Amino acid sequence: SHWPIACSLADLAQPEEKLAGLKINPVMYTKSNQIFYKSIEIVDLAGSKNNKVNVRVPKNPRLGQPTWTLDSKNIVFTHWAEKGVELWTADTTSGRSRRLIGPKLTNILASYYYRTPNPRKLIVRLRNDGKLPARPKVPQEPVMQETTGQKAAVRTYQNLLKTPADSDLFAHLATSQLAFVNVDNGRLEKIGKPGLYGGIDLSPDGKWLIVIRYRRPFSFTVHYGRFAKDIELWNLRTGAVQTIVSQPIGDKIPIMGVRTGRRFVHWHGGKPARMIWTEAQDGGDPEKSVPHREILYAWDAPFKGEPKECCRLVHRIYGIDYLEGRDDCLVYEHDWKKRWIKVYLRDFMSGSEKIVFDYSRNDVYNNPGSPVTTRTADGESLVRVDNGDTIYLSGKGATPKGERPFLRSM
Repeated sequence: SHWPIACSLADLAQPEEKLAGLKINPVMYTKSNQIFYKSIEIVDLAGSKNNKVNVRVPKNPRLGQPTWTLDSKNIVFTHWAEKGVELWTADTTSGRSRRLIGPKLTNILASYYYRTPNPRKLIVRLRNDGKLPARPKVPQEPVMQETTGQKAAVRTYQNLLKTPADSDLFAHLATSQLAFVNVDNGRLEKIGKPGLYGGIDLSPDGKWLIVIRYRRPFSFTVHYGRFAKDIELWNLRTGAVQTIVSQPIGDKIPIMGVRTGRRFVHWHGGKPARMIWTEAQDGGDPEKSVPHREILYAWDAPFKGEPKECCRLVHRIYGIDYLEGRDDCLVYEHDWKKRWIKVYLRDFMSGSEKIVFDYSRNDVYNNPGSPVTTRTADGESLVRVDNGDTIYLSGKGATPKGERPFLRSM
């Protein structure tokens, strides 16, 4: 893909609303100030000399990052048309392209589209079709904020909501409709009803969907990421919706702290439908002294019984990497005061664990690198494992004499 030298004046002159910590283009229903590609080439790295395919892009192209379908037969990409963002697909052999969805996509709260285990289907985010609410020329009521008298350290954020009219405009622009789209014929199949949906996560078996749904009332002191929200589990076969956790406005989260209750809710990449989450044991406050800051839980479909406690972490969770073809995984803990990272190899089901890495986050010379991953047939990214017990690490390899990129096994 080829980038333009700079944004055009026409792009920079687009209207903009600053709401809930975001800069939003109210005409396109997207985030503002995006950079576009002008052309796309597909290169067969194992082919002959004539191994380039030029994708036939729309006129006056303003293209988003292209993405492969899981079977590699097509790529999909967005196009900023005059009246909105479209979804296009192109054949990777011939370069022929066609429009799948007209100017109806939005990415205000999360991505325009997502891949699914079915290589011929995507999940897309369609924008609100309703009329844009007009701002009152004269304030209709005084702007009031209520305090509970509790102490809370709050960071300073830009572009926050200021009035009820701001709240109404944000709710309209951020509302979206989730839907499946068929890559072959562009047929749409709506999922649920329109709502204020944030990020979504489809289970590896394609039968369950984790959905973040924001809800009113909105806050005038924090950005949208700390608004009240529900994390829901949608059964795509029956349409049933189950609330995993309901979180209040996060305006009392301590500095360097986290929300209480279930968070970091996601799917185990190596299982058909195993939900993983963590719960803070220190009230989300890193200044509190407790023996364990986190407990990790697992819950398997059909999500009827009690969740299983997997392990307890001394420090705050920093991430999880799931291993190809194995039940254990790499769990990262972070001690923010010491800027220290520990990486454990843990088996969630048996409870076994051992330390793999123990290093300072600031010590780039001794950074062990990142695990090399592979993509499964259903699109999940897992740490590559060879011969049942060998993984690979790659990194920049910082040294006093400069960077020496490396790839090593362990």
